[in-house]
Amino acid sequence: MKTGAVILSVLTVLMVLSQLICGLWTESHGADPSSIAFHTQLGIGTVGVTLVTVIFLLYVALRR
Repeated sequence: MKTGAVILSVLTVLMVLSQLICGLWTESHGADPSSIAFHTQLGIGTVGVTLVTVIFLLYVALRR
């Protein structure tokens, strides 16, 4: 369980940082429709992984 929590947490942090960096890059250099579509998909994936991580960590914390 601890390994799963660490993996999910690291994945979530990497996805959030990627979303932030790419979003700032797109904002400063202009956005085309394909870039917006990519970042929308990345954002949806990030929210999904974050929700899975939060639910998993709550499950682990409440199980103890």
